[in-house]
Amino acid sequence: MQDPTDAELIKKSKNGDIESFKTLVIRKEGKVARVLMVMLGDPMLAEDIGQEIFVRLHKSLDKVRADVSVDSYLLRLAIDYSLDAIKRQKKYPHFATVEHLGNKSLRQAKDLNEQFQFEFSSLDPQQKLIATLRLVAGYSTEEISKTLQLPASTIISQLAMVQHKLRIALSNKLG
Repeated sequence: MQDPTDAELIKKSKNGDIESFKTLVIRKEGKVARVLMVMLGDPMLAEDIGQEIFVRLHKSLDKVRADVSVDSYLLRLAIDYSLDAIKRQKKYPHFATVEHLGNKSLRQAKDLNEQFQFEFSSLDPQQKLIATLRLVAGYSTEEISKTLQLPASTIISQLAMVQHKLRIALSNKLG
């Protein structure tokens, strides 16, 4: 037997079929989680927001059209919720502590990873979003352009700027 399509699961969920909604959540939670983790960098916050997104989906099932991709709808929610969380973090910043590691190369790798996380988190929110959609979620330039309602040329130039910024920052760190 063939797995039901997203549209079929939405239709059944609208009619109160909880198992269909659970199947939909299981099918989509990985994609949502990847976008949230890269955008937010905080596993606990990403998990909380991921739950909020699926609660929102459930509450708005009657508004979800069968001809619209569930992926697009969830991606839009993930983007909106992430940007809201980033704005809140800027109002109330927190600083992470770094534990000391005994192994020098492990410490260097951790430093490089922290430098990357810092540089990525300091990107303009639009650049961060575009990079996340392309590099983490695997969306094409055309899909990102359509989702964000931006010209493809803007997506390409923003990705080039992100790549340039990260390359410079990390090459400075490497020496």
